[in-house]
Amino acid sequence: MHIHRNSRKTLLKSDRTGLLIVAASLMAIAAIVYLVFESQHEQRLASIRTQGVSIVRALSGVPYEQLAPGGSQQNILQVLRHGARDNEFAYVGIVSAQGIAVNEVVADGLIIPPATMPTEPSAWLGEARRELAGGQGEVIEFHGPLLAGGELRGFVRLGYRSPGFGVGAGELPFFAAVALPVFLLVPLFYFLLRREIRPVRAANEEISRMIDGDQIGQMQVSATGELGDFMRRFNKFVEIAGARIEGL
Repeated sequence: MHIHRNSRKTLLKSDRTGLLIVAASLMAIAAIVYLVFESQHEQRLASIRTQGVSIVRALSGVPYEQLAPGGSQQNILQVLRHGARDNEFAYVGIVSAQGIAVNEVVADGLIIPPATMPTEPSAWLGEARRELAGGQGEVIEFHGPLLAGGELRGFVRLGYRSPGFGVGAGELPFFAAVALPVFLLVPLFYFLLRREIRPVRAANEEISRMIDGDQIGQMQVSATGELGDFMRRFNKFVEIAGARIEGL
């Protein structure tokens, strides 16, 4: 009975070890996926920032009258709307120096959030995060000055949706390629671990049998490496101890 109890305990420990390995592999996969998400998020954010600053600087060089309604360049706003990806573009608008809307192009279902435009020249060109009305998310807005005759006439406001941490359908094969090798290594590692601890389990059963039988003898367990050295030294120790007990 004692031997059977030890066997059951060893199996339970082995099962727990297997579950821990599976849990550790899942945590490793989750960490990899999170790092990839974080990297993609930072790349999208950097791309939006580069694009937004470049476009606002370019539009700031266009005279205010040409971007206002009736101006010769107001179709530039429509070009920006159709040239950007739908999941990123939010709005582009021309406002007066007081922040009153003059001309705007907005993505479907959105409203340009109100904003107080800066009065200091050092802040005319800048970036801000704003919340869309109706809980539709956050946008990254870039604004720049529009001049006429060297005087401030208004601002251009360009907004992009803040990138999230989601994954698109086109990225699923990549994540599968990352997660699959990690998960496939779990059964291999578990098999190798079971093979390594099998001699330990056998040695434990041999020692339990000796304790139950109240006698000491050689352990007939085949093992290699450091465990094999330990078994040989243990058997030598048993042999010496038995000889001394018999001498006494």
